[in-house]
Amino acid sequence: KGKPLTTFEPPDRGHYESMALTADGSIVAISWGEDIVKLTADGKVVETFPKAVSSVSGDSELGSKIAVDGLGNLYVLGTFNNAVFIYDAEGKYINRFGSDGGEAGQFRAQAVPYLWRLD
Repeated sequence: KGKPLTTFEPPDRGHYESMALTADGSIVAISWGEDIVKLTADGKVVETFPKAVSSVSGDSELGSKIAVDGLGNLYVLGTFNNAVFIYDAEGKYINRFGSDGGEAGQFRAQAVPYLWRLD
């Protein structure tokens, strides 16, 4: 019927910028631009991996998107780093791919407009 099943607030007055569901029904999210946060299905924080992108790239990241595969591996698209960073289910960095550019295997991040609805 289009009604929320539950709502929850991120800790530390933050916000979640990107979220994905894992195979076991838990949630992974991006907070503060690049922190990976693992949550239970009802929104309780289980674990946080701060500065997940900049800790391995050396460059700051302010806008990441997250996805998860069936094995629990995490894929974080660092829009300012123009690369996809891969982490295992425990949040350990594995590898990355991509670079800035318009050739095969390269990315160029674009700002995605937010849609606002004012009631």
